[in-house]
Amino acid sequence: MNIFYLCENSQFTLVAETAPSEEWIATAPPDGDTIYRWNTESSAWEISPETDAVTIRLYSKLKIVRKLKTLNLWATVKAALEAADAYDEWLVAQVLASDDPMLISILELFKNQFPDVDANAILSECEAE
Repeated sequence: MNIFYLCENSQFTLVAETAPSEEWIATAPPDGDTIYRWNTESSAWEISPETDAVTIRLYSKLKIVRKLKTLNLWATVKAALEAADAYDEWLVAQVLASDDPMLISILELFKNQFPDVDANAILSECEAE
């Protein structure tokens, strides 16, 4: 599976398997501590002149499960984790980072399956303290 990245406003956005447009890049960025920009002329990542740090958010798994249960969505998400062979990783993780490939992949599936549910709003309620 490819992971496609798009950098806009110093934030990497990801989608698994297919690129929605030509601006998306099928390669991993160098790291999350430095801001990078894709140079289309050299086809490589370069350090961006921007000075704002990329924000990685941490989410509480317990809060996520409780919130999804109140919305009667946990069973579906759990089944998706199991189908993606990611449930073991879910069980051992303490928190989930916003740049975690498992979270990104499941989030994309969730948004496709439940387009009327605001997944980002759910996650914002589940930030780890």
